[in-house]
Amino acid sequence: MAGRSGRTRVVKPPETRRQELLDAGLAVFREKGVRQATVDDITAAAGVAKGTFYLYFVSKDRLFEALRERFTVDLLATVEASLTTAAAEDSVARADALVGNAIDFAASRSDEFALVFSGPPPGAAEGAVIGAEQRFLDLLVGTIRQGVEAGTVRVADPEATATLLFHAMHGGLLELARHGGGRAELKRLRAAASELVQRALLGSP
Repeated sequence: MAGRSGRTRVVKPPETRRQELLDAGLAVFREKGVRQATVDDITAAAGVAKGTFYLYFVSKDRLFEALRERFTVDLLATVEASLTTAAAEDSVARADALVGNAIDFAASRSDEFALVFSGPPPGAAEGAVIGAEQRFLDLLVGTIRQGVEAGTVRVADPEATATLLFHAMHGGLLELARHGGGRAELKRLRAAASELVQRALLGSP
């Protein structure tokens, strides 16, 4: 379809355009910071009109929330897929895979991780983030409970143990994000988390 200038207007699927806006927002936020960045900056980076931006996001802040949602949902999908490599009967290995692969995922996208987790905690509008975190916790609880039932894990309260492990991992990631932690620091956290899982579930390193 040609516009008045004679240039062909490219019509992209809505999801493709939305992802392009998210990618542009991520690039601009990295360069300028979330507070300093403007909608004009994002639309310029994406090569679209401001009106197009508002078809997908009501504000710059909502785009930032959507970036955090995308990262968190991608993390959960990766972690769930990684469980296929751990034997179903080895609950300790599966718990370590859940915690460790979440950290590995953050390390693989460390710049994005540092950006999206250094902001305020998710609010009510970020239901996808909260839902993904709850799903992760449910997987960890189920894994530990399975080990207790099989006699391979020795904890008195699977739910409380899973909650503590989850928040230890989550808190460690948040702390690194706020201080600009890179891949080296995430690698250290990964090793410490693995040791913590072993000690928590088996009582030994």
